[in-house]
Amino acid sequence: RWIEGSSLSFGGTLSYWPFRELVRASFEIAEDDDEQKCWAKLRARMTELFGQEQGEELAPFVGVLLSLPVPEDLAGRTRALDGLSMGHQIFRSSLKLFERLGQQQPMAVVFEDWHWADASSADLLEHLLPLVATTPILFVVASRPGQEGPWGKFRTAIVSDQRLSSHYHELELAPLAE
Repeated sequence: RWIEGSSLSFGGTLSYWPFRELVRASFEIAEDDDEQKCWAKLRARMTELFGQEQGEELAPFVGVLLSLPVPEDLAGRTRALDGLSMGHQIFRSSLKLFERLGQQQPMAVVFEDWHWADASSADLLEHLLPLVATTPILFVVASRPGQEGPWGKFRTAIVSDQRLSSHYHELELAPLAE
């Protein structure tokens, strides 16, 4: 399986944008799907991956990642959470989701224009990186070079971790000619 997410040049304030694209593609949620259709696809896929009980437990947080309003029957799971707790639940649910997707079928998770990634996405990718040691998952991150910003954070996270550095390969391309 090959899924892609792109960062946007104006997306610095759009939390988790590349991950929204990845999950939407994986769950076959179209741009023009209304909220009800999005939730129907999300719930069906989460149930398929995790079973009814765990799927319902994780779905609200995947929905928040997708910027979907949480339906009333699931809102009790998210209502009392502050921002930090919500972030932890999004990270936890995302880790379980990508782990299960990789276990179901080996996959390549491709990020384009990572140099434009928002801070939340950079943190989430760093959180997911340890999956490469235990799950058939390949992260491909295309970025303009530079030690600052999301690319530098990504590279530092890998190089400084012995478990990850053996799974890392960098290809540096020369600039295109005019």
